[in-house]
Amino acid sequence: MKKMFFLIALFAITANASAQLKIKNNGEVTIHAQTQDWWPALRVYVPTKSSCSYNLWNYYYNKDVFFVCGEGYLWTMKGGYFGSDITLKQNITPIEGVLGKVMSLNGVRFQYKDENKEKNDMELMNEEDFRLGFIAQEVEKIFPEVVKDMPDGTKAMSYTDLIPVLTEAIKEQQVQIEQLQRRLDACCKTSSENTLPTNNSPLERDYETKDVENQQKSSIVTGSIENAKLFQNAPNPFSMNTEVYFEIPQSSTSAQLLIHDMQGVEIKSYMITTKGTGTIIIQGSELLAGMYMYTLLVNNAIVDTKKMILTR
Repeated sequence: MKKMFFLIALFAITANASAQLKIKNNGEVTIHAQTQDWWPALRVYVPTKSSCSYNLWNYYYNKDVFFVCGEGYLWTMKGGYFGSDITLKQNITPIEGVLGKVMSLNGVRFQYKDENKEKNDMELMNEEDFRLGFIAQEVEKIFPEVVKDMPDGTKAMSYTDLIPVLTEAIKEQQVQIEQLQRRLDACCKTSSENTLPTNNSPLERDYETKDVENQQKSSIVTGSIENAKLFQNAPNPFSMNTEVYFEIPQSSTSAQLLIHDMQGVEIKSYMITTKGTGTIIIQGSELLAGMYMYTLLVNNAIVDTKKMILTR
């Protein structure tokens, strides 16, 4: 009787398993699994770090075209596609005002932890083990839409979701650059290269007065001015810092770099004590976004004036 009961139970289990796993004559395999959320319908155990848990071999290419590595990444020969048809989406709204948020993102270079390695071994990991990315906890504060909590308590993020964000940020920045470019073109329309705009500003009238006075100086001073040079700042336009190079003659007695806004108001001044080739770093954080004129004075005479653009 017990033997008969065991055979009936075994038959029931076998029949149930057959119903869940089906193999057709053409080789198609179907698995029907009743699993809870985040539970696996199919789990593969691999023996080593780099063993593959799934490979897709294509006879046309005579090679693997897709595989899932036991180390935790997948590879596909021609990339992946994600459902993006408009018929799959609803509540569609534009992404706006993201340039400032993108500026808050911090890209990092890192290595994934390997719990099977000692700390000292971790420090000796190969250069190829380094990756580039973001910290999910930081990104969540700025773009919570791209971060998801996993069942094990860690956070994951969709890097592809940041692509449209970066695209819109570039477009916003381009609008700013074009606006500044139009202002620069308008400013320079009535002025020659490397001269102040002829707008009868207080700054211009002041410089004209100084030019008349400087023409009366000695030939030694005039020679010093002629040998001085001012170069275009780089980068330009800039958003963080920019660098201004110059050359000060050895015979000069004083040198100064002045920054004015387009209305002729002096914003900053830098005393220059270096003779020969020198440089000054202008901090973007000390200025508002916009267009500025910077002028090199040697012996209180104008050497040259150039324009720079600060963006945000």
